Amino acid sequence: MNDEQLLNSFYNLIKKKDLIFNLISEENKKNIPQFNITKILDYSNLEIYNSKLIYEMFKLNFIAANNKEVNFARDFANYIIKEKCSHTEINTDEKIDVYREVFTSNNRRIDILIKSENNFEIILENKINSYELNNQLYDYYKDRSSHIDENKLFVVFLTRYGNKPNSLGDKYENISEDNRVYPLSHYELGDFIEKNIIEKEEYSFLWEDIKYHSLYSGLIQMRDNEKLITNQFRNEDMEDKVIRNFLIETDEYKSLNSVEDINNYANLLYRVANIIKMKKIEVSPIKENITLLTEAIEKLNKYFEGKKNSNNYILSIENIKYQLINDDFSRAITLNLKDSNLRLSVILWIATNQFYICVFSNDAEIKKELYKNSNRDAIYNIMEFEEENGKDFLYTRYVYDDKAEDVVSIMIKLYEYLENLNL
Repeated sequence: MNDEQLLNSFYNLIKKKDLIFNLISEENKKNIPQFNITKILDYSNLEIYNSKLIYEMFKLNFIAANNKEVNFARDFANYIIKEKCSHTEINTDEKIDVYREVFTSNNRRIDILIKSENNFEIILENKINSYELNNQLYDYYKDRSSHIDENKLFVVFLTRYGNKPNSLGDKYENISEDNRVYPLSHYELGDFIEKNIIEKEEYSFLWEDIKYHSLYSGLIQMRDNEKLITNQFRNEDMEDKVIRNFLIETDEYKSLNSVEDINNYANLLYRVANIIKMKKIEVSPIKENITLLTEAIEKLNKYFEGKKNSNNYILSIENIKYQLINDDFSRAITLNLKDSNLRLSVILWIATNQFYICVFSNDAEIKKELYKNSNRDAIYNIMEFEEENGKDFLYTRYVYDDKAEDVVSIMIKLYEYLENLNL
């Protein structure tokens, strides 16, 4: 197949793209519809919000109308300790408390801690889009083992696919052999919610009694959301099947009868896909945000001209565009107060659907200082942040209708305030 034939074949296929999209749309209609509020609000894959949801579920403890005690933390403790880790000797019948963002002696924060005084503790670390920090789980384990008998301390590592933790160091082998660490996938957590709560006969009042329908609906949405985090490619698999079934019936597909033709055709499609992706920077809101970034970068480079700080990381517009085209996000501007290791930084992030300024730190001592009320209030007065306590994203303000000079002013004021703190 020569180049002209290749291009004609591709052109004929492209003309049928609407037909392919229509087939996918029709196939999608056959799926059972889902109405998940966390997904609609783009919270489904954000660890901080996901951890809040899990915490709110676990801390529910009430007596239902049928005099049945409802304690989902106890259900989860039985599921992890007795069912998954086979420690049936552990007493889970006593009072259980649930805590969120528990500080350790090293000022690290445990996502969720479930504990029954002198009976057991469960450390739950939630990861979706990030990785373990250095010695993270080891530090958690070492800290909590000073509060309870080590043989009653359990670690649950919650990830998309149930990955084994790697930050427990030499402790991993010991507690793994003793069945006190459990890698839990978000899908499996959804399965727990479904089988151990929603479908549990003793909780039948949740769907039978209208007073509990709000809670029942929330549990269903949590179940769906947890399963979606792991199984997010279900529709994409369906789309691949639709495209495959369509392609194999086309003359273009049938005409590919040599390895050379197949490779050439695949290479053409790959190059076309790259060219199409480049159009992302020409559409809203990316186009407008890049215009703002261009001006902001010029002003910040001018501000830092001649200053001693050489750790700043200010990308060129060309690099930002490249990252947006290929990765859908870019850490466009990073003003480092300490060093290039992000111990304390003011960052401007741009993504295809988000644009925000944040105060960022991966240093426990610095975080502790910046969370003090006096510093928190001062930072709020500068940036009027909308989110806080998001792991290393200490304070976050989204950019909506701000002008470049507004963005630059906020970043410079934050930089100067943090610089004067001399942390």
